[in-house]
Amino acid sequence: MSITHPFSQDADAVFAAMTNSDWLIQRCTDLGEKNISCAVTENGRKTTVQLKRTVKRDLPKV
Repeated sequence: MSITHPFSQDADAVFAAMTNSDWLIQRCTDLGEKNISCAVTENGRKTTVQLKRTVKRDLPKV
């Protein structure tokens, strides 16, 4: 499966936001998610984002 999304910002700005734990936690809080924890680690050219939260989603019925 492949998903694409056009962003209005350049790749560096999007990467900076998506690897900023404070921004990610605020985003989750704004969405009403609970029990949020986020850790971002960098190792050379590799960046790992570990985001955990409890979410409630209403999925469409099949």
